Order: sequence, then structure tokens, then C-alpha cells
Amino acid sequence: MRKTVTVFEDMLSEHLRGWRTCFASHNTIDLILEHFDFEWDTSRWNDDRPYILEGHGREMIEIPFFAPGDPAYSTQITQPFAPPSQYSTWASAPPEFTLRAYKAVFHALYETSKEQACMFPLTIHDFITGRPAKSKPLDEFIAYAKQFEGVVFTTHDELATWWRANYQVKTS
Repeated sequence: MRKTVTVFEDMLSEHLRGWRTCFASHNTIDLILEHFDFEWDTSRWNDDRPYILEGHGREMIEIPFFAPGDPAYSTQITQPFAPPSQYSTWASAPPEFTLRAYKAVFHALYETSKEQACMFPLTIHDFITGRPAKSKPLDEFIAYAKQFEGVVFTTHDELATWWRANYQVKTS
């Protein structure tokens, strides 16, 4: 983790404010809280709203990962005959399926957001979403979602800052 952070910080010439790993171990959050000063993590797959994690005398915001926002998963959903691999773009769902899935999840979350702000994290893999069958529905979805009042597209850094200012509830 330290080597990864050092490489990114050296390449970007800035201090990283958060951490994302695809498959967090049971120790990931503990290691982050003990050894890093990150403001946020996005390694857990367990909610549709950020929340506070505490440990080692500090706290950070967990911005949970959201599988429906990752186009890699439509491969597994729609291709039961193909070898299971979220990375096989040649056996992926048609663009219409991906766009319909994005819209269905968006509408459910948009309805929920009338009670409290929520998020729809989009995961962009260059080797998956960068291909026409995935980039076209993503472009169409972003244009579609921007038409709705209150919808914003933001970074994890910006979301963490906004969430703390508007929704932070300290845990006991």
C-alpha cells in the first residue's frame, strides 16, 4: 500500500486524499486508519450512502463501491453460457442492456434521493468502458442523468468534502 501511494503521489505531484481497492481484505480499513491520513476509502460494497469509519484515533468517510455502476458486471449477468469473467468485453451485454440497467438503477436512487442525498458511483475501467459497447451507453447515460434536477457528477474527493459538510453524523 505504501509503495502504491508513493508511486501515485510522485507521478501526480500531490497528496492522495483517498484509497480504492477492488477487493479489500479484512485488514484494509484497519491499515488505512492506522498508517495513512486518507479522508475517504471506497473499498467496501455494502451501502448506497457514505458513512463514517473510526479507528486508531481517527475517522474517515467510506464511500461504498456500487456494482451496478460497473459495466464489467453486465457481462456476468447476461452471458451465462460464457466463462465467468467480469473482464471479458468480447462477451459483454449489448449497449442497450447496459443503458437500461444504468437508467433503472438511476431512477430508483433518484426517487430515494428525495428523502436524503444518495450516490450512484460509476466505475470506469479503460479496458472495458473504453470500448464502444460500453462507452456509448455511458455517454448516453451521463447526458440523460444530467437532465434531472439536483444531479451532479463529482470526484470522490469532492463527494467526501460535501458529505462531511452536509450529512456527517458522528458515531458513538
